[in-house]
Amino acid sequence: MQSRTQCSSTTARTTVVAALQLNKHIEVLAQKHGNKHTKDDTMEYTELADYPLPTGQLSTWQFTDDASQWSEDERSLSINHEDHLREVLRTEKNNAEQGLPSVSEDWIGGAFVIHQPLHTDAFREALTTWFSCHEAYRTTAVANDRDDATTTFTRYTLGSSAVDVSRNDFGVYHDDQLLRHEIHRHFAQHVNGIGWPHVTVATIEPETSEAAQEFTVIFAADHAVMDAYTQLFTIAELRELYAAAVDKREPALPPAGSYVDFCAGERAVTESASARERAVEEWKEFLTGTDGHLAPPVFPLPIRSGAESGSATPADQHRAQHSLSQWLLNEKDIAELGKRAKANGGSTKSALLTALKLALTELSPVSSARYIMPMHTRHEPKYMLSAGWFVGLMPVDDPLNGASSFTDAFSDTVQATKRHRDLSVYPYAAVSDALHINEPPRFVISYVDTRFVPGADTWGIEIAFSVAL
Repeated sequence: MQSRTQCSSTTARTTVVAALQLNKHIEVLAQKHGNKHTKDDTMEYTELADYPLPTGQLSTWQFTDDASQWSEDERSLSINHEDHLREVLRTEKNNAEQGLPSVSEDWIGGAFVIHQPLHTDAFREALTTWFSCHEAYRTTAVANDRDDATTTFTRYTLGSSAVDVSRNDFGVYHDDQLLRHEIHRHFAQHVNGIGWPHVTVATIEPETSEAAQEFTVIFAADHAVMDAYTQLFTIAELRELYAAAVDKREPALPPAGSYVDFCAGERAVTESASARERAVEEWKEFLTGTDGHLAPPVFPLPIRSGAESGSATPADQHRAQHSLSQWLLNEKDIAELGKRAKANGGSTKSALLTALKLALTELSPVSSARYIMPMHTRHEPKYMLSAGWFVGLMPVDDPLNGASSFTDAFSDTVQATKRHRDLSVYPYAAVSDALHINEPPRFVISYVDTRFVPGADTWGIEIAFSVAL
């Protein structure tokens, strides 16, 4: 596997310059081996629009419930989930006031190829088993009133055998842009945080005879039930479930713990007065600016497209991007980087963050890389392959401290990323509520090492994508 960097919500020019600087600093630790990057066995973490979808027969697969099987569930929502639902209600209210349709653009998912023909019954069985394995996909929350600021929520859950799957054929598409539009429209209409199901799936059977022995799967979910790690292991999971259904055998998958149980445990953490006091105090210290104002750190370079500045031509405006992906290192390079980082007391992640710190301090007037970093909260083995939103946030303040070498800067980064790691178990939404901070995190750096995700050794050209997160 290779290493790829992605920057969201920045202009292409700013991001490319930063990526080039980042690559320059990475080379201090990683030796070049002259290997050219290829797209074999790679994971693209980018947008669905960038994935090379085939034309062909488009079908969607909708999850249906037995309405009599829903039961009220006393287990609490996680703080993340509750905060997310309040934002969904807020958006729906704003859209209604402006006369806009109530559709969701807040979903994440992935796309990959299964190298077997598509058999309807087998794929239905695979998807039904998928939902049976993960309670996160069989639960929902209902707002007890429509006041997005104060409403409480009641959880309802379905039994493991109460979900069925129906196939809906949309016909054969010969134009890939029309195909993308239809998939995007379907996801926007059928995935949201309020109405169940919170997951949907589409398939494409290629129209070319050479590709008749495979099909493309695209899945999308509301963020409340799927995080980045869930996105990634879902690929191997669905492949195995489908292969097992075709072969009429039991799938070779380990049991997965319940995300709903995890949510109840996380809620208990927030009720600890000592944990709350410490988390609020440390976050307050980090978020307090030089002017005394409490606010999340911002990206230290200009974030402005040509369209916003009024200098862009229509063609320039059309090229504006939500995100930009840039390859930095190939397989041997990233292995060498990890080896040297470990020898210096850190990891591949801390080496990449050091390079980013050096790039930021070189390109901007700041003397410290200050950002918020998502961290997984799958600290119990039973949750390692559970679908859900197992994510907390930690603050990072990584000063340059006059470092004269990459190694010196690296040591500081290792310490900076360890300092507040345990704060990630305390939900940031509870902290921001306690501190009366309404601004969401502005500068967030997320690191996901896909090389060690189950099934990574079998990947072809896959993507994990996100929209409006």
